[in-house]
Amino acid sequence: MQPPLQPAVRRRSRLRGCGCLVLLLAVLASPFIAASLTSGPLHLIFIYVAGGIVVLFLLLLLIAMLITRGGREALGEMAAEGCTEGCLDALFGGLLGG
Repeated sequence: MQPPLQPAVRRRSRLRGCGCLVLLLAVLASPFIAASLTSGPLHLIFIYVAGGIVVLFLLLLLIAMLITRGGREALGEMAAEGCTEGCLDALFGGLLGG
């Protein structure tokens, strides 16, 4: 006679929730910290990496805005008003409630 089958135990990662957020923030902040602590050619490398992270974040934010209707309207107004004022309004308008 065979023993009864027990449900398979799923292994869960120990790193979840807040731990993942802290790890992500540490990875994103490390080039900025390293750039402030180094000098010479290594300093330039970290500056380029940190600048690339900023550009990537802004591109992801703008692509995410294109997905929603409100984001498309805000970006359309940006094109009509001018780049500087419209871009700041599009990026921070949702954060400031306007």
